[in-house]
Amino acid sequence: RWTYAVFTGALMHDIGKPDTRVINPRNNHVMFTGHEEISAQKSEPILNAMENEGMINASEKREIIKLIASHSFLYTHNTAEEMLEAFHGDLEFCLHLVELCRCDTWGKFCEDKIDDQKYFELMEALVKLRLDIP
Repeated sequence: RWTYAVFTGALMHDIGKPDTRVINPRNNHVMFTGHEEISAQKSEPILNAMENEGMINASEKREIIKLIASHSFLYTHNTAEEMLEAFHGDLEFCLHLVELCRCDTWGKFCEDKIDDQKYFELMEALVKLRLDIP
């Protein structure tokens, strides 16, 4: 089910981190507040070049940018219903976002990883909605 958009988004989703890196003075933890939007902006010229070369089309480019800008959504939202409301019922996008967020979680080296079970449950709920299963 993984798409080219998910793979490309996974490669580019954190390219804005260097520009947003700060140290929290209270606990000395590194933070990257707002890196999602910066990453989306920094990925745009690369994606434009990919589109110009025929590697992706305009629709894929828009989805990749949206995935990158939204990749932290599941840290604060936990249900399929919240996702569908936030992304205007775009079920395929929501499925792709869960996949990207799983990639992001797998790549972490810190102790606060989100339980992968959450992603499986979200994916299952979204697939049931797609298949119209009560």
